[in-house]
Order: sequence, then C-alpha cells, then structure tokens
Amino acid sequence: SLFRGRLLTRLIAHLGPRGANVVQALLFGALHGPYAFAVLAAFGWGLGRARLAGAGLGALVAVHAAHNALI
Repeated sequence: SLFRGRLLTRLIAHLGPRGANVVQALLFGALHGPYAFAVLAAFGWGLGRARLAGAGLGALVAVHAAHNALI
C-alpha cells in the first residue's frame, strides 16, 4: 500500500496519473534491488495501472503476495 497507496496518490497531484505511475514503478523496482530492477519496475507499473483503473489496494496486495509466493 506504500507505492500504490500513499506514494501514487501524492505524486498524481504533481505529475499526473501517468507520470506518477512511472515514478512509483521505478522506485518499486529500485527498492527491491538491482538484480531484477526491470522486471519488478514493470510489475510495479502494472499494479499501478490496475490501481489507476480502480482496483482496490486489497486486490493489489493479494497479487503482490501471490507473486512473492511464486518466486
């Protein structure tokens, strides 16, 4: 909920939805480490798009947890 909740919401006011989603995705990838930056940034971007389309945070947390369980 940090990236797609607080951060995305606050960045929208400054960067608009697209810019905010790109920034939160890049930060998501960067904070998860350099070994999988591109994959996790893309994953974060997809979760951000879902959030902007109206997905609830609970659903996004479940997708993230499922992803973590698979890797």
